[in-house]
Amino acid sequence: MQQKNTNALPIYIGGEIFSKIRAEHRYYIDKTQFIEELLRPDQSFVSLITRPRRFGKTLMMTTLHDFFDIRSDNKKLFEGLSIYKNKDLCQKWMNKYPTIFVTFKDVKRRSFELSCG
Repeated sequence: MQQKNTNALPIYIGGEIFSKIRAEHRYYIDKTQFIEELLRPDQSFVSLITRPRRFGKTLMMTTLHDFFDIRSDNKKLFEGLSIYKNKDLCQKWMNKYPTIFVTFKDVKRRSFELSCG
């Protein structure tokens, strides 16, 4: 008989909200180093993030929102993650800026006109 691993973190299938994944102690592959990459001084003013469907775009956008949003204190969500090791960057950027999060993920129409009907 096989023993069950009680230390394994539960996987959140289809999970796309960073704060919920972290608050519920779900399995999370740390991609927060991407934030550091976005903030490098030699980066361009605008970044376009394109990936195929189901590739974690919404999860990354909620991560960015939780990192920057001035209306929250999300330090606990980032503890133990790669970005948290860069104390200077976190001091300068974490929860210091107003953010707007817009997603069209649930829009199922082929045109604007069909959506207004």
